Amino acid sequence: MHRLKQRYLMVFIALLTLSSVMFSGCSLLEDKHVTLVKEGTMEIVPNVKIGKAFD
Repeated sequence: MHRLKQRYLMVFIALLTLSSVMFSGCSLLEDKHVTLVKEGTMEIVPNVKIGKAFD
């Protein structure tokens, strides 16, 4: 019985760690991509920044 509890605890800790890494990593990457798009321009209208569409 002790071994089963230990196994469940290890699985729980692994899932908790994995989910926290996923959520923290995704939010950082999203900010970089959103910034890249906001600062970019379209080929058709190079004088207009795409960021105005987000505002």
